[in-house]
Amino acid sequence: MIYALTYIKMNIKTSTIKKINKKKDNSICEVLNFNNNNLELKGINELLSNIKNNNLVKKLFLGNNNICDKGALVIANNVLSSLPLLKNLNLSDNKIEDKGAYGIFDALLNNTSLTRLDLSNNKINLKQNYLPNLPFLKSLYLSDNKIKDNGASNIANGLINNTSLQILDVSDNNICNTGASVFANLLTKSQFLTSLDLSDNIIEDGGAYDIAKALLNNRSLLKLDLSGNKINLIAAEKLAEAYVKCNLTFISFRYNNFDDYMKI
Repeated sequence: MIYALTYIKMNIKTSTIKKINKKKDNSICEVLNFNNNNLELKGINELLSNIKNNNLVKKLFLGNNNICDKGALVIANNVLSSLPLLKNLNLSDNKIEDKGAYGIFDALLNNTSLTRLDLSNNKINLKQNYLPNLPFLKSLYLSDNKIKDNGASNIANGLINNTSLQILDVSDNNICNTGASVFANLLTKSQFLTSLDLSDNIIEDGGAYDIAKALLNNRSLLKLDLSGNKINLIAAEKLAEAYVKCNLTFISFRYNNFDDYMKI
């Protein structure tokens, strides 16, 4: 058995995918890496035609392939229902918007194998006032999208009753104090999240205060990243005080609105 099949930055054409399919190599691999090609919708369809119902594939990397919403929906309707052992799916940097993202999320309701989903660097807003429970997903990466406060509220509210997700990355999403506050509420009510990345947003002192207060009532979170926001020194000190009293093992608030770097 071939463990991994990698075609990175090869600008693969549909004709090449057909040749790969004829070799059947991608039907006997645990890892398929097609990151940084230009597969688009046609190439995705051709690739998936040969790996349906594959009982071996555990990791599928399709980042930076310009698949957009249509490609994401093809993956939602085919991959997530036909690869029973798939645990890691990378769809980053693909121009996916809300339609494609919600299609993926809805498909995960009936998927019991996928534990890691990377949707970073897309065009996702999450404007719809709901987020499926995602009952089996453990890691969700949504950095560098267009989530803002409204999307942050939908994410946080959708995860309050979630008991599986442990790692959440919503960095670089123009999230402000309102979004930070809803995540603080999530930390108060949920005791399952272990890592939260809110770096490179627009969070100020109000949001930082709410998060610091929430940390005192949370026993699950181990890692918190607030670097690259607009937090001032006094609010950073409140976070540091909370760090001492809670279960965090790592906290970062570098590159905020104070000169001194506070190393903890």
